[in-house]
Amino acid sequence: MLGLIFFLGITATWVASLIKIPSILLLLTFGVIAGPVFNLIDPDLLFGNLLHPFISVSVGIILFEGGLTLKLSDIKEAAPSLARLLTFSALLTWVMASTLSYFLLPFSLSNSILLGSILIVTGPTVVGPLLHHIKPDKKLFSILHWEGILIDPIGALIATLVFEGVVKHKNSTSDAILYDVLTSIGLTILTGSALSIILAVVLIFLLRRFLIPDDLQNPVTLMFAITALILSNYIQPESGLFTVTLMGIILANQKKAPIHHIVEFKEALRVLLIATLFILLSSRITLDQLANLGFGAFTFAILLIVLVRPLSVFLALRKSNLSRKELVFLSSLAPRGIVAAAVASIFGSRIGEEGSALMPITFLVIALTVTIYGIGTPIIAKILKLSNSNPKRVLIVGANKTARAIAEILIECECDVTIVGSDHKAIAEAKMQDIPSVFANPLDQDTFRKLPLGEISTILILIPDEKESAIIAAKYRTVFSSKNIYQLPSDVTLDNTHNNFLKAGRIFANKTLNFYRLSYLLESPKPIRKTKITKEYSFSQLKKEIENKSLLLFNIDEDLNVIPADTTTQMSASVGDTLISIDLKKEDFENDPS
Repeated sequence: MLGLIFFLGITATWVASLIKIPSILLLLTFGVIAGPVFNLIDPDLLFGNLLHPFISVSVGIILFEGGLTLKLSDIKEAAPSLARLLTFSALLTWVMASTLSYFLLPFSLSNSILLGSILIVTGPTVVGPLLHHIKPDKKLFSILHWEGILIDPIGALIATLVFEGVVKHKNSTSDAILYDVLTSIGLTILTGSALSIILAVVLIFLLRRFLIPDDLQNPVTLMFAITALILSNYIQPESGLFTVTLMGIILANQKKAPIHHIVEFKEALRVLLIATLFILLSSRITLDQLANLGFGAFTFAILLIVLVRPLSVFLALRKSNLSRKELVFLSSLAPRGIVAAAVASIFGSRIGEEGSALMPITFLVIALTVTIYGIGTPIIAKILKLSNSNPKRVLIVGANKTARAIAEILIECECDVTIVGSDHKAIAEAKMQDIPSVFANPLDQDTFRKLPLGEISTILILIPDEKESAIIAAKYRTVFSSKNIYQLPSDVTLDNTHNNFLKAGRIFANKTLNFYRLSYLLESPKPIRKTKITKEYSFSQLKKEIENKSLLLFNIDEDLNVIPADTTTQMSASVGDTLISIDLKKEDFENDPS
């Protein structure tokens, strides 16, 4: 069963990435098929009393990883709007969801209030991939990214307070309930703040003083996060999610110790945990629970999408500086995810028979919101002209003379190009040549915030240092797909082990065209040839004409998309495309200093 959970979870995630649908949809489907349909997985039998602790720790790690991605510098402009979403909008969502639940679902008032609090949260693991696909502007991206992560511990905390004060102690006096709620909120904030600051400071001190070996920095950081979660929950029940999220934010915004390698490790761990949790939780649903989901449950889920989210956003942000188009876009993206599923699973098992319906209804909401937002939000963004889902800009890493020459060639063809480099003089020369450029170290974690990431389609690394080129390619793979990253080949005289190490992206143009040879060819008089493919002059004719005389570098289509040549795919061209090639001359190679 344990092996099957990992197999189904990762396979579902993998297949979903190939067919470009939200992975949660396949995870839920695989879990239901393996659980209630074929009875291949029984999480309660497999984990027993460890199931809920495992869920709690896993969700804590996921939120800790989310906190590590939150930079305060990214949210300055949108901070007021974010604050309203996390307070007023969250309150409105809770009230409206609870009201709809009471009238449409077979729940008492107290359990309706509990369900409403659980559904305050959104799904950052779904929001993130959708935002990367839609590519809205930086302000909208930051608001939704921050909301998706911060609303999770807030929603979990409110759900805990509701369970403790309204469900568990529903026979207590109102004064006693209010006192317990206010005390819990105060203790959660105090405990979470103190523990997150103390443990973050200790970890930063250890990293700065090199007291943790490099190969142990990831597991030690993970240990600190789990310790923060457990200690916080021990001092104040269910305060751990707030603590680990805040601890992640503190680590992400300090500048005394590098943590980019830790972030990369946590991203991989997050994928594994989400895949495992969704298979586990969805396999716990029974066929009877699925069969009992009536028309009211579907109506409830649809109203959350078309009524609750738009009303809560427009009422909360009506006096903000956001345009009407931006408000519509914010209203069209609030999928529920793993935190809602985990909290519903934990509390559903604690409130008796009526709680058995809590988890399947939550999973229905997750499935419908992920499906509808996943399909509809990109369309809405396109209609509103807020999407940049087809970026065209080429990012050239390196500001040297060779990189600037390639940039000029593309700019002459009216293509969008940006150069990034850390050489002051080279960047100044690029600006004098009217080449859009960014002064930054390509390996610096902050560089991503200086670049127009939403506009970039292709990375072309043009630097002489082969090892640095490979490291840059590996780093940029954390943001861009490796199929869009091109680097020059390594020196062909080196051994295969070294060559394999350097192949972190696609090999640009030709396996013999290293940096020095490209530089040498570009110094030849008029080495560049631009050829437009027409009905009269086909691509096959061009190939015959330039065979052994020129090397293809780029294909630029009519929409100005730049497709670099590479060693793994055969370049093709259609009528209207422009081919960029570089001349090869025998006498040049005979005198080639490289």
